[in-house]
Amino acid sequence: MRSLAFFVEMLVLLPMITIRPFVGVLAWSWISFMSPHRLLWGPASALPWALITAVALFAGCFIAREPKKFTWNPTTVLIACFMICITLTSVTAMAPNDMVFGKWSPVMKSFLLMLVTSFLLTSK
Repeated sequence: MRSLAFFVEMLVLLPMITIRPFVGVLAWSWISFMSPHRLLWGPASALPWALITAVALFAGCFIAREPKKFTWNPTTVLIACFMICITLTSVTAMAPNDMVFGKWSPVMKSFLLMLVTSFLLTSK
């Protein structure tokens, strides 16, 4: 029953995310931090919900007419510099590439979504 309720909730949220991308930021944060799909049984527990939400979020960023404004402030500059630093140290790491880039990929996805969040935050 829990799996069905979550599945229906996500089916309602996904179209809403494409219309209002900031709902996608909130949904992605909820799924990433809480991992509610890990508490389910059945087919809904095996789906990559964070990826599905992120794809709907990026589609919504291009489709929606919601105001978007990317401003370079100290926080976004530091995030971008940190992403560059992580990438450079990953390229020059002494560990095997599979191990390094297995960790690099989810970290970069998280930082990219942080930048998208700052891109969609236009008012208090």
